[in-house]
This record gives sequence, C-alpha cells and structure tokens, in this order.
Amino acid sequence: MNKLILKILMTISLSGNHFAYPQDFPGDTIEGIQDEPKVFTIDSGRSFLRVFVGRAGLLSEMGHNHIITSKNITGNLSYLSPPLISTAIFSIPVQALIIDDDSERKNAGDEYNSVPSISDRQGTKSNMLSNSVLDANNYPIIQLDVEGISINNKLNTYNVKISIKNQTIFQALPALVNFNDNTMAIDANFVLDHSQLKLKPFSILAGMLRVAEQLRFELHVEAFNNL
Repeated sequence: MNKLILKILMTISLSGNHFAYPQDFPGDTIEGIQDEPKVFTIDSGRSFLRVFVGRAGLLSEMGHNHIITSKNITGNLSYLSPPLISTAIFSIPVQALIIDDDSERKNAGDEYNSVPSISDRQGTKSNMLSNSVLDANNYPIIQLDVEGISINNKLNTYNVKISIKNQTIFQALPALVNFNDNTMAIDANFVLDHSQLKLKPFSILAGMLRVAEQLRFELHVEAFNNL
C-alpha cells in the first residue's frame, strides 16, 4: 500500500502540483520527503579519476604500465527523495587527462615503479588522444550519467550511461555514496575491458606490444550543497 501511495504522490509532485507530505511518510531521504531536488556541485579540487592501464604482448617488457588521472571532474548531483529520480552528471575533459604523474606512480605499487621518460609520456598521451582511440579533437568530453542514487552508506550497483568518443555505453557499476551535512561523496572501484567501452587498445609491432584489454578505475567525487 505504501508503494502505491508513494507512486501517486510522486506522479502529482512531478506534474508540478506540490503539497505538504505527512511527517511520518516513508522514504529514503536526506531530511525526509523532498518537494524540490537538493543540488550538489562537484568540487574538482577534491575529486579525481584514476585509470590503471597495463601492457600486453610478446614484447610487453619493453613498455610501461600507465596511470591516467583526471583532476578536472565537473558536474552536479541532484538528490530528490525517493531516490529513483535522483541524478548525477560527471564531465571529464579529455585533453586535461594526465599521463603518469610521478606521485601517482610512486603510490601505485611495484607494477608502476619504472620511470617513463618525458617523450614516453608525451607519446602515450598523443596515442590516447588520437582519432583511433579517444579522438579528443572531435569528442573533448567524457560524460557519465547516473540515475537512482541511494544514500545508505552501503555499496550499491548503479546504472551508468557513459558517453565516450562517438558512442554511448550502459554499464552497471558499484559505488558507495556517503552524506554528511551538506557534503556528498561517491567512491567507486571497478574494472572494465576496452571492448565494454567499445574502444580498441593501442597496438604496435603487429600486436607484440600493446595496451592490455583490462582497465581498472578508481573514482572519488566530492560535492557540496551551497544553500
């Protein structure tokens, strides 16, 4: 019965006819049922994306593992209780991606203890931005759209739409969402293959030296409500 009542109230609310909800009405909320979404703006200085990229092929020892980092994530999270219509939009500028930051490699473990030269890093970034990989000139932004955000301090799986290059991919990805006063934080660790992103790994020497198929991601986003 509660679900039926909730659906009716949601329909009325979305049609623009707002009214006061009963104080004891059930829902997964920040501060009870909301008429208007609570908007959180991403703090780029406190947010980051790390992508751990391996190497493969018969000549893999000639190459390096790489860490790609974004520290320019922008966007917002809109929370409306019940959470099924809550959304988040993350935008990642492709040209600003960082290849093999020294501090990142130092903290990443033994697999990243080699030191790529400046020319190696420049070459890796050039290959990544090229038309055959991310095509940064024509598609300068990678965007993630998330729906149905739950704030329950538990690891949940979310349906994520990833707009990358000239294509859209849908993936179910795990994330932990935490809320504290007017701050929201999202942490996600997951693995995707190039094929799942519809990307082709960079390869040279007839595939004897190539980027590994699997990519590991670490995402941390902090966002603030300014009201």
